[in-house]
Amino acid sequence: MKSSLKITFIYFLISFFWILFSDKFLQTFSADTTDLTRMQTYKGWFFIISTSLFLFWLIYTEFKKKSRIQEELKKAMQRAEESDRLKTAFLSNMSHEIRTPLNGIVGFGHLLCEGQTTESEKEVYRDHINRNSQLLLKIIDDIIEISRIQENMITVNIQAVNLYQLLSRLYSTYRNTDPALSAKNLQFNILNEANLNPLFINTDPA
Repeated sequence: MKSSLKITFIYFLISFFWILFSDKFLQTFSADTTDLTRMQTYKGWFFIISTSLFLFWLIYTEFKKKSRIQEELKKAMQRAEESDRLKTAFLSNMSHEIRTPLNGIVGFGHLLCEGQTTESEKEVYRDHINRNSQLLLKIIDDIIEISRIQENMITVNIQAVNLYQLLSRLYSTYRNTDPALSAKNLQFNILNEANLNPLFINTDPA
């Protein structure tokens, strides 16, 4: 509606000033009626052709602008849909990740309650519970910061991590706390040669 009014108003102004001044301008060239009639005809055709081209340019410009806006809206919608998809995938992954430290806390907590557990074993179990608690807090922090992912502002804590120790902790957690392994007849083993030198990688341990 706004574009239509704009084009109509511009056309009105051009027509008004053309009619107002063109006849007086032609009379300065000749006072002969026949010549004036011929020039009036040429003037009319010139006005039709020039205004048609001008209107075509205006309409084309408006359509091009509208097409660009629609394309931008389409891209914005695609970005929003992708953002929602990433949110869903992130939350789905986090819900799975939360189970790992929770299983560790619950599993080693049960082991601590067993009557035949030695003090050295209790110390190991408490260490696992502490590490899994810290991991759970880190994961919860990541979920809270989901809005920062959209802005590419998520904090990644890169540090040197002993790969063998990291794998050993994961092995201990799943070996003692995941009943689904035995239920599905799955074996979960870790191969760690005692004489290997420590291997460190730069990553986020959480």
